[in-house]
Amino acid sequence: FGMKGRRVVYEMLIMNDELCNLVAREASEAELLEAARQNGFRTIRECARDLVLAGEIPIDAMTRVVV
Repeated sequence: FGMKGRRVVYEMLIMNDELCNLVAREASEAELLEAARQNGFRTIRECARDLVLAGEIPIDAMTRVVV
């Protein structure tokens, strides 16, 4: 169906109690990002970069997906 060999480039934030509390107290973007990173969050750009570096997707595919 045209999907064979394709890779998913994604960003997913899984909310936990710490992040919910930060949102509730209107924490800064920097605070939210730091807490998310401590729980394994990666941006879509980082995901795409890692796939390029691993040779799993060409760099032109990264530039099409991540602007």
